[in-house]
Amino acid sequence: MEVGGTSDIWPFAVRQDMDTIAAFLVEAGEVKDLVVTVHLTWTGKKELPGWPSEALRQPFQRWLAEVLIADAAEWMTEEDLEDILNP
Repeated sequence: MEVGGTSDIWPFAVRQDMDTIAAFLVEAGEVKDLVVTVHLTWTGKKELPGWPSEALRQPFQRWLAEVLIADAAEWMTEEDLEDILNP
């Protein structure tokens, strides 16, 4: 998958309540330890400049701590989070 005509990405996660995916950045055929968060659109025609939007590039561990856990906390109960963090 290509974002903005400049970067290849390898998607690995989708947010359930938005058209947002998380993907690893791919450079020269090599998957990097950088997560890109992309908000997709579904217009069915040529997109306006700036879409799909790329929101973020950060190391995987930081993405887990700063984005995944925070986003999950918005829609999961504490019991759900406990089940995931301590199976």
